Formats: sequence, structure tokens, C-alpha cells
Amino acid sequence: MSFPVKAALLGVAGIIAAVSLGLSLANQSTAGQNGKSLDKEALTRMMREILLENPDMIIDALDAYSADQSAQEERAIAQKLVKHRPALLSAENGFAYGASNETREVVVVELFDYHCGFCKKAADFVHDLPENEKGVQVILRELPILRDESNRAAEASLAAREQGKYFDFHWAMMGSKGILTDGQIANHAQSVGLDLDRLKKDSSSDAVTNAILETYNIARDIGVTGTPTFIVLSVEGDFARVIGGYDPDGVIQAIKDAQISQN
Repeated sequence: MSFPVKAALLGVAGIIAAVSLGLSLANQSTAGQNGKSLDKEALTRMMREILLENPDMIIDALDAYSADQSAQEERAIAQKLVKHRPALLSAENGFAYGASNETREVVVVELFDYHCGFCKKAADFVHDLPENEKGVQVILRELPILRDESNRAAEASLAAREQGKYFDFHWAMMGSKGILTDGQIANHAQSVGLDLDRLKKDSSSDAVTNAILETYNIARDIGVTGTPTFIVLSVEGDFARVIGGYDPDGVIQAIKDAQISQN
């Protein structure tokens, strides 16, 4: 992510602006007392010495600025997620497993691409998440952004729901290496017992098209630019957090925070 770098650069700019303001005020103050301004080089040298002797001032300022920017970003995303909560808590345009709708406390939505290396790295973690974390329901949502083959794989996986084979088909393709060509998709489909003719027909349905489109729109609105992205939501209350990339510890912490928010 480029946020920390951007925050650091803006933070430094803020410090420079503050120093410039300090120099200006010092000049005005000195001029009022002595009838002339201090030498600019002397003031610059003075400020430089202060900063060199107290480098923590810069570090603290940058840390504070970065934390503030992160907090603002989280609040902005949380506000946008409010309108998307009903869609994200529903499996209508995805696939849910783990805790049932009646017993779930926290929902973890994963936005993924079948050609995403980090999605594949996260596969075991995601697969076992409901088993390892009580009260968690996982909802998988296709976000095919990496290549044309990703879109065809996403269409096929969503179509597999009609034959009750999404779960097995999903993990078969997630475990595949290389590019998922049409032939490889067909091979994985056959390996889990899917009817290929029906799969092809269902892949072009409005339901599949609308499912992918809705996920695209949500991702764009909340600023998602890569996969995997995890959205952790409390079922009760309004807790919502977005974790970008492969970050199991971040997802687990968000789950715990979501549970605490409902107590």
C-alpha cells in the first residue's frame, strides 16, 4: 500500500510548513524588538540544530499524522460500508459456509480472484476459518480483476451453485496452478461431478452477471484495488473493517473486535 509513504511525505511537508511559519513569526518578533529581522541563515541554522538534536520530533509528528490519516480512512470506509451491509451480509451474490444465518455472530467476506497468488496462499486459512473461529460465517465473492480467464472462472464457479457444487469446485480451482484456461476449468468441473453443458448455460445467466457486477461496484465504492480483500462485519451493531491483502492476524483481530462490539 502507498498510504504510509504518502502520509510520510505529507507529514514532512507539514513540518516544513511549520518551520517556515516559525521563521516568519520569529522574524516579525525580532523586528518588533530590535528594529531589524534576524538573519535568515541564522534562523535556518537554529531550526536545523533543534531538529537534529530532537529527531524524535519528526518521527512523532509523522507517526501521529499517519495514525490520523489511517483513522480518517477507516471512518470513511465504514461510512460507505453502511449502505452495503445488507448486500455483504447476504450470500445471494456469493457463497456462504460456516455458521448458519441463525447462529452467525460475525461475517467475513472475502473478495478474491482465482489467479491471485495471495488468494491461493490464504486458501487454507479461509477454508478452515469457520471451524477455528466460533460463530463465524464466511461469504466468498468473486472479484475477477487480474485477467480475462479470471472472469470466466468466476462465472463458472457462480454457475456451479445451481448444481450444489460451488464449494468443491471453488477449492479445486483455488488449488490449481498456472492460468485457468477453459479446458482446465472444464477438467476441474468434471472432477467434482458438474454437468458441463448445464454449467456453460448457467455461466451466462443474468444472476451470474449481476453477482459479479454487484461485487465490482461495492469494491470500487470502498476503494478496493487488489485481492484478497477481507471485509469483517458484526451481525449485530455496525462494526465493519476492511483488511487488504493476506493478513490472517488482521482478520482474526477484526473478528475478535467485532465480537466484543456486540457484547
